Amino acid sequence: MSGSYWISARSAGKVVEQRVKQIGAGDVLKVESFKRDRWIEFTRNEDDTYGIVEHGFSNAVLTVRGADLKGEIKRMVDAEFPRSNQLRIHVSKSNEVVHKKTGEQ
Repeated sequence: MSGSYWISARSAGKVVEQRVKQIGAGDVLKVESFKRDRWIEFTRNEDDTYGIVEHGFSNAVLTVRGADLKGEIKRMVDAEFPRSNQLRIHVSKSNEVVHKKTGEQ
């Protein structure tokens, strides 16, 4: 499930919720605008919580329980991408994230 693809902004809440629940512990799912100037990044933790970094119109770092995830995704997608038609989703496995941060191959 690693890689990038485009989704419709209309169905973003539902698609993002499904994809976030599918990623493994330590994996990262990033939702970006077309210009890539606004994004939301989801990291799954071991204890059924998700770390969320919101960057765009508002900047925030949150930790959300799995039960509260749906409402937070809807709120963030509506706030960060109000006029977007398509959004880019990128999934990074936990070992890819480590390599990018440390500069290793």
